[in-house]
Amino acid sequence: MSAEVRSPFLWQHGASVALERVHTLLFAFVAVPFELAVTRVDLTVDFQGWVPEFTDVMRFRALPRKRRQFFDFPHLTGMDFGAGGEVMARLYDKTREIQTESPDKAWFREVWARAPGYEPDAPVWRLEYQLRREGFRSFRTAVGRLDTWSDVESNARALWAFLTSKWLRIPGQRTKASKAPNDPAWDVLHREGFTGDVWRGAGGDLTRKAREQTLSREDTSFGGQLARAIGRAKLVRPEVTGDEAVAEAVRRAAVAVRASKGVDLEELGEERAQRHRARVSALLDAAPPIPEVPQPEPPEAPPAVAAEVLSFPFVEGNPNARVPR
Repeated sequence: MSAEVRSPFLWQHGASVALERVHTLLFAFVAVPFELAVTRVDLTVDFQGWVPEFTDVMRFRALPRKRRQFFDFPHLTGMDFGAGGEVMARLYDKTREIQTESPDKAWFREVWARAPGYEPDAPVWRLEYQLRREGFRSFRTAVGRLDTWSDVESNARALWAFLTSKWLRIPGQRTKASKAPNDPAWDVLHREGFTGDVWRGAGGDLTRKAREQTLSREDTSFGGQLARAIGRAKLVRPEVTGDEAVAEAVRRAAVAVRASKGVDLEELGEERAQRHRARVSALLDAAPPIPEVPQPEPPEAPPAVAAEVLSFPFVEGNPNARVPR
């Protein structure tokens, strides 16, 4: 049996609460003791201040030989390393992805806004390492291989440090005056990532907002389908206009549903609504309410570096790390 936690829930409540919820729900169904095994881990840091360019891909030193770049010409939108492997890395413009591909993830801006110095008008980029099960189990610790979420959580910093120094990095320019092992911007990501607690949740109601944004997208899609239906109706009855044209399109749809399914359109809609309510009710009854996550007051950002602050949604203790330009 497997379970997948949706992104809004994970970012709203944090990994530990999400894990407890999954365990409770699954136990309600199987009613026997069991252990949860991790099948995939994504270590993520979101940042502002450094905007990668297409020439940067050649500066990387990476263990995998496979690397790709992605463009929304003339803009670089991202790059990845080791695609399809047990371990891979992505570096991409998260803001542009939301704008062009995932508008239902606009709630991420509320997560980023918790970081002092966040600039709403500046792009947010994401550095992400994806480790499938065999990938993270290949890492050994003093107590053995990583296996459970507790193993991953307690070793998140060590994983991040290795991945950003041995698996993928941008080396610094060694001169007589400087022997820095990493590029200054990359060094910030390497040093500051996961030095605090793993993400504990943003609070609020991101799940509801994500649902509203998804419904808005579906309403837009339905509007397009309705426009096509109106067009077909007007081919048959060109004299209908305005609300009458909409009513004619709906009437034709109702006739088609009745002919194919033997029920009225409204009855079919109510049946599906009841089915959805019953499914949600069963899931809610199977587990106790989720506790509210107390939110600490964010520290004030130093005004002199506000334009260069990294936001680390997965790092609670480092909201004011600087990215050299």
